[in-house]
Amino acid sequence: SLWGKLYQTESDPEKMKAFEEHQSIQLPPEIESAVDTAMTAFAGDKGITDQSKLRSQVIATIKHESLGGKYKRQLNGPAIGAAQVEPETAIDIAKTSGLIGKKAEKIIGMSKDKFLGLDLASMENLLENHEVNAVFATAKYLQAATAKGELDAFK
Repeated sequence: SLWGKLYQTESDPEKMKAFEEHQSIQLPPEIESAVDTAMTAFAGDKGITDQSKLRSQVIATIKHESLGGKYKRQLNGPAIGAAQVEPETAIDIAKTSGLIGKKAEKIIGMSKDKFLGLDLASMENLLENHEVNAVFATAKYLQAATAKGELDAFK
């Protein structure tokens, strides 16, 4: 239900059923490693000292959103990468969340300001990178959980 509430922002029963069905998908090692790298950018953020629930949620999201990394781009939409992050979502997170700090910038490979100055094509290419994509997916969960009073779900 966290995916529906915090990531998808709707809890459509059919989408929730598909989310559950996709949880048997095995992630390629490079995507799981990318999630582990992304987690380092948020160590201790929002009072979450044990990231296992947050990590599990991001992995579950990737299994569903891109069928474990099978799809790099949404078929009829703007979402990109293993976690299907939309460029507009990444921009919003970078501008407003306060979650993209020095550790996240190191993983992204540039400052938040430089990221925000990218043209759309460059941003889309960057979001195809598994580590960058996982940073923004994790930040989306943290941002939404904060806004909706759901941070305890990750503690």
